[in-house]
Amino acid sequence: MFTGRLVDLLQVIRGEFEATPDLRVTIEQAREIWNVDVTSLDVILQAFVDVGFLRRSAEGVYFRRQDPAGP
Repeated sequence: MFTGRLVDLLQVIRGEFEATPDLRVTIEQAREIWNVDVTSLDVILQAFVDVGFLRRSAEGVYFRRQDPAGP
């Protein structure tokens, strides 16, 4: 499903959210940060939402899912 470029972007973006757990971005902010087109970002961020790594607020802000049982 994902091309090599999207796989690389998945790793970069996941790494950013892991390194900065409080990171909160809209799709537009993400586009500016990672210099990626909105269509690719939509696929990537939605994939992270689908697997439970990220959440998306009603306002369209993506943020890291926090595990209440975690440290």
